[in-house]
Amino acid sequence: MDKRDVGEKESTLLNFIVIRSFYMFARFTAILAVAGIAIIPHTNAAELKPYFDITSSASRENTEHSVGFYMPFITDDGRAFALDMRGTILDGGLKQGAFGLGYRTPVAHDIILGGYGYIDHAETSYGNHFNQLSFGAEGFRGPFEARFNTYIPITGAKKLSQFDSVTVEGGNLWIRQGKERARPGLDFELGGIVPIFTQESPVKLKILGGGYAYGGKNLEDILGKNLRAELSVTSMKWMPNSSKLSLEASLSHDNQDHFKPAIMARLRIPLGKVKSAPAEDRLTTEIHRSFGIKSSAGSIGDREAALYVNTGTSVGKVTSLSAATGNGAALNQAISDAGQNALILANGTIATDQTLALQTGQYLMGAGGSVIVKGAQSGTEVVFKNTGVTTVINGTNANADVIALANNSTVSNVAITGGVAALAASDVNNININNVDIGTTSHDGIRLNNVSQGLIENATIHDIFKCQTNSTCEWSTYSPNLAPYAAISVLGSDNLTLKNITITDSTYGIFMGSRFVAAGTNTFQVSDETSNISMQNIDITATRREGIFLSAVNTASLSGVKINNGQPDRDMDLVVLQSSKNIAINDMALNGGVNGLMFASSTNLGQKTQNVTVNNLSIAGTSRSGIFINPSSDISMSNVSISKAGTYGLYVYGSRYAAFGGAVSNVDFGTMSISDAGLAGLYFEGPSNTLKGNITVSASKSCLYRTSTFYQTGITQTADAVLNVNGTGITTANMAAVCK
Repeated sequence: MDKRDVGEKESTLLNFIVIRSFYMFARFTAILAVAGIAIIPHTNAAELKPYFDITSSASRENTEHSVGFYMPFITDDGRAFALDMRGTILDGGLKQGAFGLGYRTPVAHDIILGGYGYIDHAETSYGNHFNQLSFGAEGFRGPFEARFNTYIPITGAKKLSQFDSVTVEGGNLWIRQGKERARPGLDFELGGIVPIFTQESPVKLKILGGGYAYGGKNLEDILGKNLRAELSVTSMKWMPNSSKLSLEASLSHDNQDHFKPAIMARLRIPLGKVKSAPAEDRLTTEIHRSFGIKSSAGSIGDREAALYVNTGTSVGKVTSLSAATGNGAALNQAISDAGQNALILANGTIATDQTLALQTGQYLMGAGGSVIVKGAQSGTEVVFKNTGVTTVINGTNANADVIALANNSTVSNVAITGGVAALAASDVNNININNVDIGTTSHDGIRLNNVSQGLIENATIHDIFKCQTNSTCEWSTYSPNLAPYAAISVLGSDNLTLKNITITDSTYGIFMGSRFVAAGTNTFQVSDETSNISMQNIDITATRREGIFLSAVNTASLSGVKINNGQPDRDMDLVVLQSSKNIAINDMALNGGVNGLMFASSTNLGQKTQNVTVNNLSIAGTSRSGIFINPSSDISMSNVSISKAGTYGLYVYGSRYAAFGGAVSNVDFGTMSISDAGLAGLYFEGPSNTLKGNITVSASKSCLYRTSTFYQTGITQTADAVLNVNGTGITTANMAAVCK
């Protein structure tokens, strides 16, 4: 068995010969079988000459041991039929087997002609099983002999996924299934006895030469020649009559294996009593043929067009971008010429003075990147890799984004520097950004505007421009569509997933907001909602302003978020939920900043923050409050810990005026611990309704409250609502006594 990885080709001449041989010898074998059934009952029993043989051979590739049973039937008129069975042991198990029938007949004084047919079975080193039919013809005249064999597999190719491959050919991406296939083939040899021993001598030396050829679909033909020498000894004194010991040495050469030496030893032992036989009985001598099945494994399936697995669309033209492509205009021309769904391989450092505008379905992949593709017919999935030089795309135009994504487009495995935003997408669907490194842009790292369905994964964003003037760079309730400077800025988009993202040194970390239209003087209503957001494993450090800011976002999940803004100059909140709803927070760790988690509701935006769940939240080292709750409702928390808050661990602020959001209502704090707060564990200001939970405060006052009657501070509870602080239920009635 050998491994080959070749192009699509058919060995037409060889296959023609094999097929013609098959028909010719199939007819012969049918005649042979019918004749055998009719003649064998009339066989002279004394002329049954069964043999048992043991064969061992060794070549450069392996060592084989086989056991065979060969039984010729000599008829009264001198013809011979033979039954041949053989099994081969390779690598410790039975790997090959053969069963065949043969026929020989004298046609002249010293001429014998014969033919035979076999069925072979083999198990390869890959565990695949193959069957083949084999037919042969032979002739003997005096000391000379010749034979011709043909081999026809009857088992189809077997799948071998380890050889699945994908290659670029002619500017297109092609997939080939890995398979193992039995090869059709033929061989022949001719030669004879070398007359160095007397005719009566039990020792004979034969030398034979010949050739062989094997084909197969999508396989390169094997064409070779063979020379073998056989030394045999018969009727040895220490063995039964007609025993035969053969020693053989051979040397073959072909276009694939080149030179291949081999040696073989065979001992043939007759079964039962046998009269003395001539040194060389041509009627009963063993049949010579290849008893194995020639198979090849590799990327030998049919060539298939490639499809992107994630979209199911055909992979378009494969093209390359590098510094040699040229300036921004030349780069964009190459991108445009590649067409839809193109796979664009970017390599090395590339400078562009224009925004690189991807086309629909294009996949821009830098060095080290990979994409999963599948065969259009078989569905076989294979990973294609860009093995080029590390890719850096530098935007040299300070007034232009570096790369603009299109519908169904992807950018992966590139470092991007410069420009306004490294990656921008506007009014498009289904984008994919993965394995990118973004730095030194003048506004945003990634900016999405009216994008539906997108994935940002395995991104590192750092050293983005930090805006130091709050009036210039902060989000405002009076300009809610003006997205701030952010590592990731999202406006009016939905169905986005952010995974495994690291952000350091930016103005905002992640900003996500809905788009608003004016509803009156300084009042707004949502026109394009940002919704269905998932953030997983987000690590944010050293932002100038908020780490995560959600403005009027509907339905978002934040899981595994870590924000560390412990540096002295980080003077804003860490996570802000502004007028947002249906938010789920899980496994969040916040450190530093002003307030850790802020619930905010701006009345001019037409909605307030509501329906928020928080599980497994830790907050430490804020300069003011750990959690600050402005007028909001329907909040549920569990397993929250707050330590070393500069002022209060938890600040609950309700408004006596409905126009300003009204009371904080329906909040379950679950199990919460607060330690080492600067002033007190809790602070109440203004009215609250239906507060629940068990809060433990240590190393500080348990609670304080705004005593001025103007603020109407108090808690209005339902019958089942109890807020315990250090085991004491807090109500309006006892607040003055407890919170002091």
